[in-house]
Amino acid sequence: MRRFIVAALATAFASPAMAQTAPQRQDDQAIAGAAATLANPETAHAAGRAMAKMTGAILDTRVDELQRAADALRDRPNADPNAPHTVRDMVAGGDPTVERRVEERTEHSVATAGAAVRAAAVMVPELRATMAELRRNFQQALDEIDRR
Repeated sequence: MRRFIVAALATAFASPAMAQTAPQRQDDQAIAGAAATLANPETAHAAGRAMAKMTGAILDTRVDELQRAADALRDRPNADPNAPHTVRDMVAGGDPTVERRVEERTEHSVATAGAAVRAAAVMVPELRATMAELRRNFQQALDEIDRR
């Protein structure tokens, strides 16, 4: 129910803003530009691919020498055949789908961020106008109190 109320309020506030053809202020244009970039599926896909490649590079970092040094400090045998050789061995448990999942999650996160920024970009001018109206109303109320 709460989601329905929030959606109804957002729609009510956003409707006049959506009717505007272009952002009026420079910072509104910057927000709209960022929203367009983030909402672009190609951006989300590229970010996902990049994050997957960076994750793969980190996971493939060899740590066996560090592991052997740590084992020596803890009086463990040096020739443990099950000792991890890479970060992937330590944290991914041999899961071959880690990079694909990172890519999908990153792509989804960027797309979600794009949708949120796009919604904000649409609402910013309307919210700014609402704040200006509230200031005017508040000032009128103060002026009226001063006149009494």
